[in-house]
Amino acid sequence: LSLSLSLSLSPNAMWAKAMVALAALTVRSASSLAPSRAPSILHFAAQPQYGERSRRDATRGVKRTEQTERTERNANQNQNVLIVDHLNLNHQKGRHDLLSAFYFDLLGLAVDPRKEENVAKGKKTLWANAGIHQFHLPEGKPNAQVFDGVITLAYKDLRKVVARIEGRNPILDETSFAYEVDGTGGSIAVTDPWGTAFNLVEDPMGGALDPRGSQPGPASDALGMPDLCVHVPPGTNLAGISRFYEQILGASTLSLTHSALVLQASPSQTLSFRHKAGASPHADMEVLENGPANNGVHVSMYIADLKSAYAKAEALGVTFVNHRFSRQAYTLEEAVEQCMFRVIDVVDPDDPSKTPILQLEHEVRSTVKADGKNKYKSCPFDEVPALALDPASVYSSPYAPKCVSAAPSSPKASAGASDAVASATAAAEGLAEELNSLAEACNDDPTAENCEVPVPK
Repeated sequence: LSLSLSLSLSPNAMWAKAMVALAALTVRSASSLAPSRAPSILHFAAQPQYGERSRRDATRGVKRTEQTERTERNANQNQNVLIVDHLNLNHQKGRHDLLSAFYFDLLGLAVDPRKEENVAKGKKTLWANAGIHQFHLPEGKPNAQVFDGVITLAYKDLRKVVARIEGRNPILDETSFAYEVDGTGGSIAVTDPWGTAFNLVEDPMGGALDPRGSQPGPASDALGMPDLCVHVPPGTNLAGISRFYEQILGASTLSLTHSALVLQASPSQTLSFRHKAGASPHADMEVLENGPANNGVHVSMYIADLKSAYAKAEALGVTFVNHRFSRQAYTLEEAVEQCMFRVIDVVDPDDPSKTPILQLEHEVRSTVKADGKNKYKSCPFDEVPALALDPASVYSSPYAPKCVSAAPSSPKASAGASDAVASATAAAEGLAEELNSLAEACNDDPTAENCEVPVPK
């Protein structure tokens, strides 16, 4: 249909809103045609930085205040998690040789300069960078930790990785190190010296490289960590885990089956949970003189609204202080000051008993300092983001399904669905662009000639 809109100032804004929403709906409907093995991920779109008092909003063509944008952002819980930036995993005390041989020499990760002095010492913590992501690798007491899950790393060319594997340091052969190249050459299953599993995938187009920032120091061969899969025992309440992330931390659910859950962690990253027989606990609790401590692994993430997430976590009773670390937040004020807080119990918000589904420590970080404007020093983003989900952009993750059991889809059906999504996306984006331009022009001058234009099909 071709519609002709005669628009004055207020009707223009109203119709533009309606038609942009229709364009978004078109894309969402088309994305449902995609095969279930490739769940759609909604991209984040940049919004004004903290401290900006007003701006011209291209979508609505109206002046918008910082308070309005904060309110809308907070209302959409699914946008709050911005990235899972690092996994904290102890290595065996006194074995920097094994750590370096695997994480730096074989995986091609980069030594973070903030911990580089420890390389010469041959002891203490090292940080290994993979694009915008990291591994924090402290010394164990004395043993290494084994993460029960699968860590996916993406590379533009796996042939380089294969060459490094073939020329590996022979000390790795005396450990739990193992590898297997997929028959197609598109992925490599590899195990670190202590038993943690990695899935290395080829990404020639660089889709796993997060453009929002990077870690300090030289670039790594690895583009990033597009998926972190956590194993949990069969029967674990995955729907409850989904509700926890959606309602408390703010991460949208992309896929939920009887045995696997996939959550969106960033525009190009997922956090997954999968049933596995014999899955090991992810926490290792002890009581110190000053309070409880977890010696298990922990996952770190940056979120847009620390205060809101803390309030929800506190109301659910899941805030946690790990006395293993010096940065401790017992209150909201201390969380804001420390730019972080922790949770370890994952609880279903709908469960009246509040019984933990599992224990997995999360370090929940703010992108900004206590002033709410300046970027927190460790935040890997180039700029302070105030990000919102953009329903007109669709990203299909090829990595998260590695953690999900699903029947292969028909190649012809996949190709047809992909074409349909691409066609609908292009049409909707074109419609949105024209309507956004129309909104701008007519709000500036409602008598302009171009305030009466045909809306494209």
